[in-house]
Amino acid sequence: MSSESTPELRSEIDSKNVKVITLAKTPRKYTRKSKVNDKAKELVDKMIKEQENEVKNVEIVNEVIDVSPINEVTIEQISESQIEVKNNLFTNEEFENMIDEAVKNDPNSKTIRERTLGAIFDTHNYKKCSKGKFITESDKVTGSCLDINRMVDKQLTIMDFDLPHNLDKYNLEFYQQHIIRDLLPKDTPVLITAHGGIHAYVNRYNYPLKGNRLVASKKIPFNGFTVDIFAQIDKHKMSDGKPNGIKENRVMLPDSIIHDDDYEQTKIEYAYPPAPEGFWERSNLPNLWEILNTWNVDLRQDDYVKEERVIQNDGTSIPMNEELINVIAEGFRGVQIHNYATKSSDEVTLLPLFQSLNALKQYISAVKIEELCDKIHSIANLTAKATQHWSDVKSKVGDDVGYNKPWLLVTYIKNFNRKYYDETLKKCISDHMKQFNEQKRQKQKVELIDKVNKQMIDLKDPFLLMPHIQEKAIKEEYKDESELMQDLMRVMCYTTANDGSAMYMVKQWDSASGVNIIRYMSEQNVKSLLNKVVWKKNKKTYDIFHEYNHLFHK
Repeated sequence: MSSESTPELRSEIDSKNVKVITLAKTPRKYTRKSKVNDKAKELVDKMIKEQENEVKNVEIVNEVIDVSPINEVTIEQISESQIEVKNNLFTNEEFENMIDEAVKNDPNSKTIRERTLGAIFDTHNYKKCSKGKFITESDKVTGSCLDINRMVDKQLTIMDFDLPHNLDKYNLEFYQQHIIRDLLPKDTPVLITAHGGIHAYVNRYNYPLKGNRLVASKKIPFNGFTVDIFAQIDKHKMSDGKPNGIKENRVMLPDSIIHDDDYEQTKIEYAYPPAPEGFWERSNLPNLWEILNTWNVDLRQDDYVKEERVIQNDGTSIPMNEELINVIAEGFRGVQIHNYATKSSDEVTLLPLFQSLNALKQYISAVKIEELCDKIHSIANLTAKATQHWSDVKSKVGDDVGYNKPWLLVTYIKNFNRKYYDETLKKCISDHMKQFNEQKRQKQKVELIDKVNKQMIDLKDPFLLMPHIQEKAIKEEYKDESELMQDLMRVMCYTTANDGSAMYMVKQWDSASGVNIIRYMSEQNVKSLLNKVVWKKNKKTYDIFHEYNHLFHK
């Protein structure tokens, strides 16, 4: 056996003096000429590994390795001649066939056209997803729809970005570009809906959705719009506990025309634009798991939007107060504490526990920290080893905080006392965050007032309300009101006329002269203009302007 194909056996002693035996094998070479899906490689590797594991241990190591206690070091020399792994498990033809089969069975390797075959139906009389039982031969075909529940493929999923129907063309295009450019992976196949929304086609990879659609109150909220997810989860109608037909789960497709319910009054038709070139031939769609993770959303939880971040923009943790710390400490009641573990996510262990408690010294006194240690010792469930080494480890740690932060204590409660976290601690943290953010806002408000005189309208500055402030608002770049106010002061102000009325001045671009100019507007026009900029959910820019109105007076 050549040295190139022979596995190497490596013996290492880690920093805790525990011997680790690692079998390191050279990367497997694939002989397939064409590019193969990574999932196919992964599947074949798994099959090969399962057969390799059938080799008896005696063929790998001819002696039983006794891993001694932590403080004992054992080093054994094991020669390569004692190791024999059969690499020739398959012929080249068998190997090629397995990869072909794996690729063929992976729905994401197929095109959208192939995955939707047999599940596309005509729609009639300008209705959205018209039901078959109401259709006659004389009815007019006005479009087509995809019935997701009729697909053989259960993984093709559509993300529905529902934009407000009353947006003007400028704002609509702005939101569309923001979604495609900033919220979705590059080259995600998308379709534009009749009302300007976006349907993004992705692969579910068995993401555990709870239904074919998200409950209305559980749609994913973004600044100015929401996201629904259409998938094949609940396929069949049920009667007496048995399947009784397939539920309709339809989505409109390009080149369709619809009438809204108010058509008799408005006489307005809405058309679904044609599909982009090459849309139906797209394959290897983006991963739904990765998209939701990027958004910091976990739909597996009842309260699915993840908890607020405890790390601020400057990298520092949001400070705790004594009230919150006491609630956290109470969460260790009944939690099992171990002497040692490989990772903090596996168990609560003494070293990181003491270091995290020490990190609280920036918020509470050393005496209070000592009291917390005693409390946790009395209410937690310490293992025999943890009880034995408690005082010794605590003494060795001293005042050291290591790399652990105080919020690790919350992670412990969340992982190992979930009921207490959900019923008590989570709300306490939320209230603490609100209080902290309000205090921060008031402080920033004072700081903002101090900076008012420094903010002047500069006509040479290209920065404008539209599009610059609007773009930053859509991208959620404004972290608080003060940042938004600073930008507003660069583009608008008002003064009082002789009759006491307000005269509002807004810097805008004049295309005729090619320069920025000051336009005079009524309060109603200013309100209408600012209401187009939504900087936070349910809070428009005009609300902020109105609150700080006196700061804009010149």
